[in-house]
Amino acid sequence: MSAQKMKGVALPLRFKNGHHYVPISRLSLFLGWKVEREGKEIFLKTQDREVKLTVGGRTAYVNGFKVRLSGFVWEEGKEVWLPLQFVAMIGKGKLKWEKGKGFIQMVLPE
Repeated sequence: MSAQKMKGVALPLRFKNGHHYVPISRLSLFLGWKVEREGKEIFLKTQDREVKLTVGGRTAYVNGFKVRLSGFVWEEGKEVWLPLQFVAMIGKGKLKWEKGKGFIQMVLPE
């Protein structure tokens, strides 16, 4: 079994209303997601997934299937924040907690 190289990114982490959130801009750059926005609706596209979210909403549509989010999609300034639990589900990386630092590490195999 050969060892895989890993690449990773530290994602800012926010805690709000009992849930952890990460910023969509950093995720999209790291994971190569294409992000489009029309008003409050956000569309994420990857090689194998299309996701529709609404700022202020608790529902996502992943390849047309309805998914209940653990928290609301919210916006602060120009940044949109996604519930960490949802990111863990649709992202292909492993998450490593950076306790007490305000970041979570996401690592992808190359």
